[in-house]
Amino acid sequence: RSSDLPFLPDLARELKVDDDLIRQLRAKNLITHSEEQQLGNESVDDKRVDKLLGILRFKPPGTYAKFCSCLRAAGRDWIADMIGGGLPNETQGCGTAVDGQARSEDVIVEDKHLDALKNHIAAKNEDVITFAKHLLGWSDTQARQFIVDNQSESMSRKWFLVGKKWTDEFGCKATVRKLLDVLGHIGKRGAAEKALAEASLCM
Repeated sequence: RSSDLPFLPDLARELKVDDDLIRQLRAKNLITHSEEQQLGNESVDDKRVDKLLGILRFKPPGTYAKFCSCLRAAGRDWIADMIGGGLPNETQGCGTAVDGQARSEDVIVEDKHLDALKNHIAAKNEDVITFAKHLLGWSDTQARQFIVDNQSESMSRKWFLVGKKWTDEFGCKATVRKLLDVLGHIGKRGAAEKALAEASLCM
């Protein structure tokens, strides 16, 4: 599966993959520990850039927004602007409206939506793991580490934290429609639609 990160010659020419950017990529879970080591072991700048772009090309959708966020966090705003990437949390161009009002599935997910769903979706750790992998594009190892890191939390809280991480990272792209689509892939859409309807949050 190919990511939504565009390949642009300008990006390859201007990008410098230094330790600061690598730390940002790791913090955003865009690269694994093994990939981080591969990049760190490459001493030639051009080859390091080629290696990173090769790694990112096969990451899941959502990579582009995360990558732009990493660039900005590492002080490379001008590169993010060059490739046309805004912060994933920016609101410009977010809304999809019909007669001036956003359709219920096109509204941005807020804490109230996650609260309405958290007791209806996850019954066991495997549910949270599957949800995280589909929603955030995490590897199985990343998702299971999340469970370990949050083992003291309740099941509903773990589910909420995954959803919260998604809304924090993707902002206006984190819509109810996208959330329901992901839940549909794991057989939970019906329960989610019912819970949202009962909370008067989805038509």
